[in-house]
Parts: sequence; structure tokens; C-alpha cells
Amino acid sequence: MSSQNNFLYFNSNDINIFYRKNENGGGMDFGQDYINIIKNKYGPQEKLFEFCSGPGFIGFSLLGAGL
Repeated sequence: MSSQNNFLYFNSNDINIFYRKNENGGGMDFGQDYINIIKNKYGPQEKLFEFCSGPGFIGFSLLGAGL
């Protein structure tokens, strides 16, 4: 997690996800558990829907992981 121009950013698999401090609902913490679950149980997916995604921590992390 780093700061740039009043935004913070979280890097996941070479994708920078920019957000404001109050926009982290856990996606960059426990939300990262989804990467291994999706990888091990389902493999790469053509589409996904991240409900109430905020900055999209989970979705962008899955994208960066090639899932």
C-alpha cells in the first residue's frame, strides 16, 4: 500500500488499484483469499461479477492472477 496524489494504491500482481482510505472494506485483506479459492476450485473464468466492489480489489487481483 502506497500513496500518490491523495490516493492510496494497492498493488496486486502488477496491477495498481487506486482507492481512498475509507474505500477499503476488506478487499485487500481477507478478499485476497478469493484468488486461491478461484484458482484451485474453478480455474480461469471468462467473466465475473464483484457485487459492491468499491475499487475492485478482488476483481483486479483475479485479473492480475490470470483468472
